[in-house]
Amino acid sequence: MYFPTKFRKLFTITLFSELILTSIFSCVVFNQDSLNNDEIVAFSDVDLDLSVHKHSCKESIIGNLVADAILSVAQKRAQETGRPIPYIALINAGAISNKNRALDKIAAGPLFKQDIEQLLPFLDGLIIVTLSGFDIRILLERSFNCIKPTGHNTHFLQLAGLLVQIDENAPAQLIANSQDKLIQKGQRVLKAELLIEGTLFPLKNESNYDVVTTTFLAQGLDGYISFLQMDEESNLVTDQHGAFLTKANIKADVLKNSQGEPLSPAYALFSFLSDLSRKGRLVPIPSLGRIKSGF
Repeated sequence: MYFPTKFRKLFTITLFSELILTSIFSCVVFNQDSLNNDEIVAFSDVDLDLSVHKHSCKESIIGNLVADAILSVAQKRAQETGRPIPYIALINAGAISNKNRALDKIAAGPLFKQDIEQLLPFLDGLIIVTLSGFDIRILLERSFNCIKPTGHNTHFLQLAGLLVQIDENAPAQLIANSQDKLIQKGQRVLKAELLIEGTLFPLKNESNYDVVTTTFLAQGLDGYISFLQMDEESNLVTDQHGAFLTKANIKADVLKNSQGEPLSPAYALFSFLSDLSRKGRLVPIPSLGRIKSGF
C-alpha cells in the first residue's frame, strides 16, 4: 500500500521505463550494480536544494522525498511478510548527507545514479519499531531542540506520515552530554497528528505505533533514547556487558531484500521511483509543510 500524502505544491520527476530493474519482494528496486554512475535515473523539473542539510534543523523537499520512499517500501515489505504496517517514517538529516560538500543543489534536469549515492551514502538498514505515542513525542522534542539557539544539527528528523506543530520558543529538550539520560523532556511539540489515507488522527501518548527508521536511530544514537528500553524510573536498561538494550531486535527485524541484504535508504529511493515508473505514474514530491511553527 502506498501511503498517500497531501501536497500544497507539486513538482514531478519523470521516470525512464527502460531502466534495468531487479525484483525485491513485491516492489522493484534498481540494480545499482548494473547502472553506471553517469546513467540517468530520473528527471526533475526543479532544482533539488541540498544546502538545507548543511545547516539542518529544517524540513526539506529532499528530506520529505526520502522519508516518503522509506515509508512506501516499508509498507510493501510489511504487507508481504504479514507484519504490522508502519504509518510513520523517521530519518535523521545526517543520513541525507550530500557527500559532495561543494554541491549546493542537483540542478533541474537529469538525476543520475551517482546523485542518489552521494545523497544517501550510508548503508544503515531500515527497520520497523513499535513505539508509544509518548515515545514518539520525546523523539520529536529531541529533533526540535536544535532549532534554537543553534539552528543546525544533523540529528534533526525528516518525517513522513506525521504533521507536527511546534513552538520554537518553548523550552527545549535537554539531554546529558553522554546522550543516555533526559534532563528535560521539552515542550516544543504543540500538536502531532498521523496522516493516514488523507485522514488526520491525533497522536495519543498511550497508543502504540509502528515506525520505520534506520538501524542507526533504532540503536538510540544521536540522543534518540526513546528507541531504547527503560525501567519504570526511566533509566536505560543494559545487558550483562553494559550495552543498552533496544526496543527492536536490530538483527532480526531489519528489512531485507531477496538476497538477504538489509534495505538501505538509497535502496528505498530507487525502489520508490522504479515502482511508480512501472505503473506509468509521475512522482509527486510535496513542498514543505509537515512541520509548522505555531497555530
